[in-house]
Amino acid sequence: MTRTTGSKPRIIVEDGEESPVIRPGRANIIEQLKIVRKAVSRRVEVVVLECMGIQPHLQYVSEHQMVRSTVGVITNVRPDHLDEMGPTLEEVADSLCNTIPGGGVLFTTEKERLQTIQRWAEGIGIRFHVVSHSNINSEELSAFTYLEHKEKVALALSVCEHLGVVRKTARFAFSPFDAVRLKLDYYYNTKGVTLAEESLADRLEYTSNEVRLGLKYEY
Repeated sequence: MTRTTGSKPRIIVEDGEESPVIRPGRANIIEQLKIVRKAVSRRVEVVVLECMGIQPHLQYVSEHQMVRSTVGVITNVRPDHLDEMGPTLEEVADSLCNTIPGGGVLFTTEKERLQTIQRWAEGIGIRFHVVSHSNINSEELSAFTYLEHKEKVALALSVCEHLGVVRKTARFAFSPFDAVRLKLDYYYNTKGVTLAEESLADRLEYTSNEVRLGLKYEY
């Protein structure tokens, strides 16, 4: 199950059904708790969420006191929300590191501020994976009907692999579909697992269309 973000945030549950996220006001990290409660009530096994916090202390609260994820992803460090997280990129990197899960595993494609992320990861004591896009070929990129970045594709594939989804199956999910949602049934045994990949907020130096990808696996 996942909650996508952007101009039209939506919830995608394990059977592929979508529903809009109704917000009475501005986005608030309390929404994380509502999504987790919904996931518990539906007895799903995997929940994918983007950190909603922009201010460093809210990022920390969202991760360490609400979500407590087992797999963390920091796509990159860009000059985004500098008023709250900056003004320097080093401060932005420190701020994003508030989302690193304790006792879990972290994936990133960041290069310029890699040492900062690594320092935080080692301090927390979690496994840390630096993902390269060197093995992403043109065929895999051609599956998208819009401009997508190799780094993000490599990151999604690496997380899928970590969760036991073979590359061929994950690649198939990148096939063209309704600007960007696909339900994929993959039979293996008797349990259900839902995976989803979400893009981060728009970046000043990293422009990309929002990706909403929901995959349904029958295990």
